[in-house]
Amino acid sequence: MRPEVQGFVADGPLPDWDTEDEELIDRRYGQIEAITAPVTPDEAHALESLGKPRPWRSPVTSTNRWHLQGSAHHAYSGEEARQLLRNRLDWGNQETWFESDAGRLLAVVTNGERAMVVLLDGDGDPGERLVDPRCEGSSDGYVLSNGQVDRHADRDTVAFDVAGRSVAYFIEHGTWPAGVTAEGERGE
Repeated sequence: MRPEVQGFVADGPLPDWDTEDEELIDRRYGQIEAITAPVTPDEAHALESLGKPRPWRSPVTSTNRWHLQGSAHHAYSGEEARQLLRNRLDWGNQETWFESDAGRLLAVVTNGERAMVVLLDGDGDPGERLVDPRCEGSSDGYVLSNGQVDRHADRDTVAFDVAGRSVAYFIEHGTWPAGVTAEGERGE
């Protein structure tokens, strides 16, 4: 059995989806990423010995599979997507696009403190975005992949941590979590 599988199994079950221990999440995510396919039968048995997956690691069905746009080889769980947003920010990538198997697009652009989160039903759809109706003012520093730097009204964005939790919830449940406000541009 490979050492990365032994280490992962030795650390036991994954934490619950709502844990606030960022260090634990980062460590466990790194362990998962280190395990490359294919796993051997012995490794699969060892991984199965951890028991049922936690809710955020539940099997992704074909109706809610989300991946990075243009790269369909890995479907992200909600928690993996949340962690990916954090990692990409750490790596200097402030714009992330997810795409579902059904062609829906979920974009997150952040300045590190706030994030614009937009859901589109496909190319050409005006979409909907998460908003914070109580916020005033504006923020800049939203760097797009083409180098353009945008400024947005804070009302049209949400705190970065809220964006991450909302994206995770949306990927797992197909709807926004309670407590966030989405406004559509479709004339709704």
